[in-house]
Amino acid sequence: MARGDEVGWPGPHAVGGAWTHSDMPATGSPTATSVGLTWDAVADAGAYRVEVRPGAQASWTVDDDAITAAAHTVDELTCATAYQVRVRARGSGTTYAANWSEPSAPLTVTTGACAPPVFGETASSVSVAEDSEAGTQVGTVLATVTTGQPVSHALTAGNTGDAWTIDAATGELKLVGTLDYETTPSYSLTVTADAGTGGTAAATVAITVTDVDEPPAFGAASYAFSAAENVASATTLGTVTATDPEGGEAKEEGVS
Repeated sequence: MARGDEVGWPGPHAVGGAWTHSDMPATGSPTATSVGLTWDAVADAGAYRVEVRPGAQASWTVDDDAITAAAHTVDELTCATAYQVRVRARGSGTTYAANWSEPSAPLTVTTGACAPPVFGETASSVSVAEDSEAGTQVGTVLATVTTGQPVSHALTAGNTGDAWTIDAATGELKLVGTLDYETTPSYSLTVTADAGTGGTAAATVAITVTDVDEPPAFGAASYAFSAAENVASATTLGTVTATDPEGGEAKEEGVS
């Protein structure tokens, strides 16, 4: 029977007597994600069963019901969380009947502290062209913990113009705005990882925007000029203006 099955077994049917709670006093040695249990062995026990529940919730679940030694480790627990555990025994049918006993008195244990987040091998310095489109992924900045609790990622500094976004769960960093080398040639983003009770950690990502040669832009989509048929040669009819989007000098040319 796996953890998650609700407990509802009857009490013992003794062949030569019944077990009591004091027969199996459990003691616990917790880590951040597990608790090690030991208890007084019961003569003629065919198996032991360990039941667990978070805090003092009403429903117990079975962690294991095929334990042969008077010791067991409950794994895959949540860090910094209070649990109750208890033990039952089943007779082999010689001295005690082959039925589950009443449970031991519950033992309350609290798992160890949650570990802080740690950034692994992530993108710390990247380059991206200024004409990159929104949705371009530039890297992943991911932190993990050794105690299993979820980690959330956020951009907490350096996101000028809200040009960037990060996936809270995966740490995937994407462009969502428009880049312009001439106005913002670089970004220094701070990524903060939050592991709840495990605390936070921060990493810096340096993004360099590379220049792309951009063609000049005319001041208007079209120009129209008129002149009399006898206009003198070299008469200026108007001016066409173009500018350099990369900050160069504006050019004006007269049309004659």
